[in-house]
Amino acid sequence: MRRPVTPALLPHSVPFLFVDRVLFIDDDGARVLRCVTRNDALLRGAAPLPAALVVEALAQASGLLIKSTDPTVEAGALTGIDGFVFHGTVRYGDRVVLEVKLRRIHAPFYVVAARALVDGESLAEGRITLSTEQPWLR
Repeated sequence: MRRPVTPALLPHSVPFLFVDRVLFIDDDGARVLRCVTRNDALLRGAAPLPAALVVEALAQASGLLIKSTDPTVEAGALTGIDGFVFHGTVRYGDRVVLEVKLRRIHAPFYVVAARALVDGESLAEGRITLSTEQPWLR
């Protein structure tokens, strides 16, 4: 039986936790929700959500996917991003759906295809690599 996956499994806390709720998760993919509000502590005065925070939210969603496949591993540290394309911006009031799909596992590295959608339209997409091993332990 699989352990329930919630954002609380990530090592992040507010204001650095960028996922709000897990909508769907299975062995090779997940859909996670991020609601952008004016109360976000890191966005003081910024109208659009910075692209780096969209990528971080996708990385956190990827970490939840990794935890769902193997609960014994760490959620993963972001070790690479590749081929990201941004088609628009995320604004206050947007409900961002973060879709991640596991593409390859080369332990301790996980390659994930990721995209962020608002109202069904893709705003960002690319590949994320996470490592479940701390580099200083190598």
